[in-house]
Amino acid sequence: MFTALQGIQSSDVVDIMGVGGLGHLAIQFAAKVDCRVVVLSRSDRKKQEAFDLGAHDFIATAKLGKDTQLEHSITRLLVTTSVQPDWEQILPLLSTRSTIFPLSVSDDKLEMPYMPLLVKDIAIQGSLVATRAIHRQMLDFAALHSIKPIVDKFPTSEKGPRKRWRSLRKEMSITVQSCSTDDGYSDCSLYLEIWKP
Repeated sequence: MFTALQGIQSSDVVDIMGVGGLGHLAIQFAAKVDCRVVVLSRSDRKKQEAFDLGAHDFIATAKLGKDTQLEHSITRLLVTTSVQPDWEQILPLLSTRSTIFPLSVSDDKLEMPYMPLLVKDIAIQGSLVATRAIHRQMLDFAALHSIKPIVDKFPTSEKGPRKRWRSLRKEMSITVQSCSTDDGYSDCSLYLEIWKP
């Protein structure tokens, strides 16, 4: 995601589509490179969260009409959602010679109207895993600007996982953060890292 922000200028308008784990970080990084940050999400539910992370504008896509115009056209669109957006609704918001960065992983096909790409000279840019040098730059940048993921932690118990799994929304991704034991073999105290969408 950090590579999608390389070479950005203060006049750029970066749109982050999705306020999830990757979106939380993308909003913070984009806000700290001194460009205008617009966040797109399905509803207003995460509007305040987006502003708290550094967004300048927020757009609920459920409220977008076909003729919606933005005050500032989007020059870079970072797609951090796993679900394909309604491209006929999104492409008119992009400026001429803008770039779309699909950053989330999905087995779905990337399908969108062809003519807006040609008429507006819109590019779609893939993103490989960054080099070690870029990772170091990203970590230094994050440390300098206090960029951190949003994390919920909870210990598991015999009854805990069933109750917790029922309460988790299916779009949340869960990774093991740490596992510590006294003897190294049993009674593992497990914590899970929850990335909010």
